[in-house]
Amino acid sequence: MDPREPLPLLEELVQIPSHESVHKIREYLTDVVDEAHVHPESGCVIASKGSENGGTNVLLNSHMDVVPPHMPYERDDDEIRGRGSCDAKGCLVSLISGFSRVMPKSGQVTLVISPDEETYSEGLYDYLALEGDRFDMAINGEPTGLDVCNAARGSLKYIVDFEGVAAHAGTSESGRSAVSCAAEAVRRLENMEQMEHDYLGTSNQTVSWIQGGPVGELTSQVPREVSMFINRWNVPPESPRDFKQTLEEMLADLACDVTVRYPYQPNRFLEAHQVNSDETVIQDMVDAVEGTTGSRPEVRPFIVAAESSFLSRYMPTAIFGPGLCADDEGPIAHSDREYVPVDEVDTAADIVTSFLENTV
Repeated sequence: MDPREPLPLLEELVQIPSHESVHKIREYLTDVVDEAHVHPESGCVIASKGSENGGTNVLLNSHMDVVPPHMPYERDDDEIRGRGSCDAKGCLVSLISGFSRVMPKSGQVTLVISPDEETYSEGLYDYLALEGDRFDMAINGEPTGLDVCNAARGSLKYIVDFEGVAAHAGTSESGRSAVSCAAEAVRRLENMEQMEHDYLGTSNQTVSWIQGGPVGELTSQVPREVSMFINRWNVPPESPRDFKQTLEEMLADLACDVTVRYPYQPNRFLEAHQVNSDETVIQDMVDAVEGTTGSRPEVRPFIVAAESSFLSRYMPTAIFGPGLCADDEGPIAHSDREYVPVDEVDTAADIVTSFLENTV
């Protein structure tokens, strides 16, 4: 497999399931990409070209994991379909191809492929904690439709535990139903006032799952314990602690005891961020798109959260890639119609190549 050619590589990657484990795809990537190896402290696949001594040090990042379930690969003249084709294997192969085609004249380009962007993002976080200070700029591969994105909302995660009082269902008034408390919490979350940001837009939140009670049993019991997972899409200046406090205050008067907790360390959340549009990486990517396609791309916020949040803590970062998260027909990424346009994958690889040739 020639890593300089994005479409054959994408066809291979989409057929490798990476929704439950990244072991097979990580092994494949280390075989295909020149000088690639697994970074022992983070689990990322990394490869570098050039020298850090003088010139610009560029980081290229996307992720190898996808959301479940696995979907079979399909292709026609216009589209490659299957789980991860859009988010974000199409973006990943564009970066791999650009990396593989370029030999830096000065500076260095480093490819860093994250193992767990769709879950906890620990891999890139750990890598940057050790290596992030040495880079000057980054491209984060996500589906932007070949626009150049300089900002994104954040994704903050919370678990809310409701504890009621178990009782016989025939005397439900003697207990306190944790299911009823959770249902009221959902109603309040769906009706709460949202925050507005001039550039990033409006915050919102999704209750992704609720679990609890004696599930699957024909029981005559008032359920005592229920847990709920909340994903908050936030905008500045809201912090993880701010929304945790909002939840605690909003749910304090429920009949159940309520505990709001983080599922993992809040400093690893993908918080909202924005890079100035006049940063070199943004303008140079715009020039690379225009020089390749003949059309000047839009500079805009990315529609969802991304690991660009972590990258931007260390360096100016442009979010860029083929495909879109959603179109006029509905969702694409994370949906059962996931696809990426064939021509955009090829064009994105050419754009990344042009950017790197003019940067390193």
